[in-house]
Amino acid sequence: MSFRVREVGSRLGGVLALALLLALQVLALASRRFPAQLTSDDLYPYVFCQNLLHGGAPLSGWSLSSAPYFFPDFAGFALLLAATGWHGGAFAAYAVASALALGLAGGALLRALDPAAPGPWRRGLGAANAVVALGWLPGMGRTLWWELAPGFHGGVLLVAVAAAALVAGGMNHPSRPRWLALVGLLWLGLLSDAFLALEAMAPLAAAIAWAAPEGQPAAPRLRRFGSAAAAAGALFLLVRLAQAWGQVFFAASVFRSAPSLEGFLATAGRLGRDLGGERVAATAMVAAALGGLAAAGLRSARREAGDRQVVRFVAAWSLTAAGSIVGAILVLGYWHDATNARYLYPLYVFPAIAGAALAPIFLRGRTIAFRTSLRAAAIAILVALGIASAANIRPGRLVFSYPADVASLDGFCRRRGLERGLCDFWTLHRVNVLGRAGLRLSPLRGTTGLGGPAASASFWNDNAYAFLDRDPASGRWARPRYTFIVVNGLDEASLRARYGEPRERVQAGAWRIWILADPEKASALVVDDVRGRLRGRRWDAIAGDLR
Repeated sequence: MSFRVREVGSRLGGVLALALLLALQVLALASRRFPAQLTSDDLYPYVFCQNLLHGGAPLSGWSLSSAPYFFPDFAGFALLLAATGWHGGAFAAYAVASALALGLAGGALLRALDPAAPGPWRRGLGAANAVVALGWLPGMGRTLWWELAPGFHGGVLLVAVAAAALVAGGMNHPSRPRWLALVGLLWLGLLSDAFLALEAMAPLAAAIAWAAPEGQPAAPRLRRFGSAAAAAGALFLLVRLAQAWGQVFFAASVFRSAPSLEGFLATAGRLGRDLGGERVAATAMVAAALGGLAAAGLRSARREAGDRQVVRFVAAWSLTAAGSIVGAILVLGYWHDATNARYLYPLYVFPAIAGAALAPIFLRGRTIAFRTSLRAAAIAILVALGIASAANIRPGRLVFSYPADVASLDGFCRRRGLERGLCDFWTLHRVNVLGRAGLRLSPLRGTTGLGGPAASASFWNDNAYAFLDRDPASGRWARPRYTFIVVNGLDEASLRARYGEPRERVQAGAWRIWILADPEKASALVVDDVRGRLRGRRWDAIAGDLR
């Protein structure tokens, strides 16, 4: 066997081994976190994609967040659901695919930045492994699982890294196909998650400005990138206008409240307390990584032209992303508690990829003994991670469970013959998806907010048409008959004011349940809320069936 064949085989073996380790780490993380994170927020992507694949209600009735997650989240998750069935396994499959895609996108970026540096795909997958390994730290497992699962902010970061690879490749070799691919990627990313502006547009503009090839002005490259961003933004606005005209989807606003000094200080206090709590180890690692990148960027003038471009690109990219994300969180007041740590995912990923880009530069000129020792230490760590991951994988925890609280509600409703009820959002998808008694719940608002008063119908991350009944054979709509309310999470005074005193109050395990005295009145009020949501031609199209 020739030396060249052995070398290629060794490289491919390294890539496959790192990909396998990454899959094992993700499956171990899923085994620890998936059963514990089956709230309505985690499950609504499943409900949306089931609606997409199997119909039952028009998709246009969905109310989605300001980040609708169309791509890659819903697109990829729907494909995996179709392939794996409806037993929860698609969540773990999506998480593995998401992590692998991140590693490969990182590898593509490293290859575009420095084509002569060895092993870009191995370094990209190594960076992804390092990020997922943070899930072993206290308080980090929940955050890492959210970012790998569909319906949070992990998908937009994957788009951001892929966009960075296109921009880095176009720094020295601009082309129309690469520009068109960048426009399409930025458009899909913006349409799916406005965070792309913080994770791709601002950081890449900074990287282009500071890392222009030696002796060449940055202005032409900035104009090219700006034209791609402008084209993507124009397409985004056209689609949103078409959605508004066609009344397709409802979306929450990105700016939920006006910035204020008081809000800024309160958010900064909450952010500091949470990052200095159980996440202090991860916080220290991120701070050290960003500090190291800042130092490398400031000292980059001492390096050769090609290395200087790589150092400045990844330093500007990572530091600008970190600054824009943390700044936006503080200004807009988006940090309410530790669950908002998912917004900081880029602060783990960008420095890891940047470190992988800088590794060949900083190892160049080191002694063989030093590099051998470093390689041996890395292999030992990877083997330990592989063993720990394999030991923590539990196949039975990678599919939907039957939680005791859901089983308790199922049992009560079977005994009482209850099938159609009302609840709060956090009960909605958890019971409808994980329950086994055929219950159909629809959500009410827990408090008065922008969308309406407490105890009125809530449409957040749900389909307005799901409040109604529909004959599967004829497709005709019918008025529902709500007979009970799961009171947990709802304001009882608001419920009494709107639906009257219940005929009976029951405690079923942890559930407080009202048996309605007047189901017809309650159902009419909810249908009234649905009419207000579907107003206009969409309501007119179904109103005849509901008379």
